[in-house]
Amino acid sequence: MTGKNRSIWVIVLLTAVLLTAACTGKPPAPAKHAVRDTTIVAANAYTHLLLDSLTVQRFVDDDVKDSATAAAIISFYNTRNYQYAWFDEEGLTGQAGAFWTNHQAATATIDNTVTRDSLFHAGMDSLIDGNSMTLTNTERERIELGLTVHFFRYMSPTLAGEINPADLKWYIPARRIDAAEALDSLLNGKNPGWHPLGQRFYQLRTRLLAYSKLQKEGGWPSIRLKEKTLKKGAHSPQIESIRKRLQLAVDSAGAATTAHPATEAHAAATAPVDTTLFDSVLEQNVRRAQRSFGLPATGIIDQALIDELNIPIGQRIEQLLINLQRLKWMPEEDSSYILVNIPDYRLLVYHRDSIVSTMRVVVGKAAHHTVIFSGQLKYVVFSPYWNIPASIVRNEILPAMKKDRRYLDRHRMEITGYSAGLPVIRQKPGPGNALGKVKFLFPNRYNIYLHDTPQRDLFEKDRRAFSHGCIRIQHPFGLASLLLSNNPKWNGKKIREAMNGSAEKWVTLQPAIPIYIVYLTAWVDNEGLLHFAKDIYGHDSEMASHLFAR
Repeated sequence: MTGKNRSIWVIVLLTAVLLTAACTGKPPAPAKHAVRDTTIVAANAYTHLLLDSLTVQRFVDDDVKDSATAAAIISFYNTRNYQYAWFDEEGLTGQAGAFWTNHQAATATIDNTVTRDSLFHAGMDSLIDGNSMTLTNTERERIELGLTVHFFRYMSPTLAGEINPADLKWYIPARRIDAAEALDSLLNGKNPGWHPLGQRFYQLRTRLLAYSKLQKEGGWPSIRLKEKTLKKGAHSPQIESIRKRLQLAVDSAGAATTAHPATEAHAAATAPVDTTLFDSVLEQNVRRAQRSFGLPATGIIDQALIDELNIPIGQRIEQLLINLQRLKWMPEEDSSYILVNIPDYRLLVYHRDSIVSTMRVVVGKAAHHTVIFSGQLKYVVFSPYWNIPASIVRNEILPAMKKDRRYLDRHRMEITGYSAGLPVIRQKPGPGNALGKVKFLFPNRYNIYLHDTPQRDLFEKDRRAFSHGCIRIQHPFGLASLLLSNNPKWNGKKIREAMNGSAEKWVTLQPAIPIYIVYLTAWVDNEGLLHFAKDIYGHDSEMASHLFAR
């Protein structure tokens, strides 16, 4: 920090103090003797820099209006015998810089004025890159206490968000946050880097920053495709503008989405002289963009790709912000778990941050939303009965029975009783069973589960919202084998026999595996590629009305 900047910083701080005192209208507190336990042993000493308890009390009285936050700050410094938290003998700590960087990233969700004290923020932004050893004692006290109050005041909304997830049909229990424990974890960590929101959040946050930068530089132009399609080898005056637009998409997605080094070397060696030629490098970028937008990766430029590329950058930024809010609600990840992303129509099995299996799924249609929730997958049921929901019996089975007396027999169904005036109907195991040859149960009040299906052709479609709410999976045998891989009684032969049996057979998983049914329309995959998906249930629009106050 230069001498001039240091002077400005001092003036800013003193102005903030005077303004606060003037606004509160409180007379200066009478002088008291500081209280401190001076028996701190070396093993308990984080730093030998100590605050005066009277200074802390005055700061809380003058600057902290929330009684819970005030009590938390007093308790925090009491516990550490008034040792500094954010400074040591060498100046501002790495933990302070890590917290401030992540605080800025997490709170700047809609605009830079949200939950911000402009004077303090301007000073901190300068100080992070400056020399904190030149601060006076008064300056250091104000920064120390200012950082602490920011931590306690903003930790809950920063980590959990400011919207109740259940209000937006998100029923996954959010992570539980204890601000004092979070602060201890940060300050005592050996690694000054601090990422309390999980890898997915920060990967997507990086893309948001890149998009915001691109927006400030003017965004991207709209493209009008004159030809019906363009493929490798074609010539068109539009090729150059499409090539530049795709490069913007790659650049704004971060270095992680660039081509493999060998591909880049090839691109450099074969740089096109004719900018109107659709070459192999452009074809690779087209495929990457198509994967990013959930389109078939044909490598052919068509109107579907152009429509995605023409979505305004402001709209994409809102989409990123909406999904960052959702990622704040995600609990801490287990070592092994199953994730189903509804708009992506895909199931992924994770083990220690690696994807060990992935498959396509069919989810609920618009009129029968698949619910966003989590559970514990406990049972594999081979050759299952299908216990038909009352709504389907009422709306579909009964009308079919009136038209065809043999409907139940022809579909291998049977009545097992009556409830509320309706027959209780189930479909027997075997050929034609709507659940296929196996189902996977995670008991829940929504009556949603994973299952096989005889309608295998549905997995070839790009948009796969066809079910009544349950989730049909592409590779049921593969999932059953994976889940039972630690059970020596269930090898591949035994699993196939059970799947093709005539009697229902239940197997309990030991241990159960967590499963999360989520709704993300923007995310970064394990290879670093940014993805966008359609808002098939309208949840993005509802979230936008809360976040952006339209």
